[in-house]
Amino acid sequence: MAAVAPLRAPAPLLEVRGLTKRFGRHVVLDDVDLVVHPGELVALVGENGAGKSTLVQCVAGTLSPDAGEVQLDGGRADVGVVWQDLALCENLDAVANLFLGRELRGGPWLSDAEMHVAARALLDELGVTIDDLRRPASQLSGGQRQTLAIARALLGRSRLLVLDEPTAALGVAETHMVERIVRELRASGCGVLLISHRIEQVFRLADRVVVLRHGRVAANRATVEMHPDDVIALMAGVDADTSARRQIQRLHSLVDQLAEEEPSASIPLIVSALSAALGADQMCVHLLGAGSGPDEAAVLTRRAAVGVREPLLARIQVLSVGAEGGLVGLAAERRTVVVTEHVKDHPV
Repeated sequence: MAAVAPLRAPAPLLEVRGLTKRFGRHVVLDDVDLVVHPGELVALVGENGAGKSTLVQCVAGTLSPDAGEVQLDGGRADVGVVWQDLALCENLDAVANLFLGRELRGGPWLSDAEMHVAARALLDELGVTIDDLRRPASQLSGGQRQTLAIARALLGRSRLLVLDEPTAALGVAETHMVERIVRELRASGCGVLLISHRIEQVFRLADRVVVLRHGRVAANRATVEMHPDDVIALMAGVDADTSARRQIQRLHSLVDQLAEEEPSASIPLIVSALSAALGADQMCVHLLGAGSGPDEAAVLTRRAAVGVREPLLARIQVLSVGAEGGLVGLAAERRTVVVTEHVKDHPV
């Protein structure tokens, strides 16, 4: 029987090894390693001056490193870069912006009609709606401009996409549209290097996060192994063993405990863990349930408490739904969070 060759992992689309860049005596990048595989989204984060933009320029070929190397699967032309300022020509329409400069790359010449058809097909493929492709870029919305820049980067069928702060100036709806496109590109096998200052976005999108600090890699780990507070701490040069990480460990322990308990006994454990995680001296949990009689209104019954003493504990054993039940009753009635600066101003 012939031996079956083991499956080999796909070659990286981008491999940065030992990259060093200096400007005069100032070392901006110091022995940086970075890898992006097909279908992988790697987030690059760091404070201002950490070296993110310089690294992107070295990857894009607009800067030459002083040491190290940048290896690209398919050559440098296989990289599509969307810069933070988008680099769109405001007076040109969408079609012209997509094809501007491509006549210098030795590709086939296209007529205006062919470029219009190709632009419409690419934008439709990305799910981008621009009704009039002849409108100047200056008249497009922020989301349309951003997706137009992404489409331009992909026009050459780039397998590696570099996004520099792609949603920095966008609203919530436009941010969701851009993130949807990024997810779909990754799912199609495109590798993505994302530079973002939005930590919540990094954890929504990225498979791995690379933290740069003073030009060096401070961390290169899967996002599932990190907490947002860890990333912020690493960016600032603070010990990454944060209180958040300790609370995650406590919650893992809590899960193990809950697996061994009856459901009715789990609530006090949960409240105790929440109290420790939030640093709250006093915490109480009420559950909504039916009144004692068939015709009685629903009430809130205390199920667990931490740090609450008598006589308050007795007074809050059963609360009405609504204003009579105080802040807890209002929260139950409105089905939303109720916040007050001074709890004592709202006696039960």
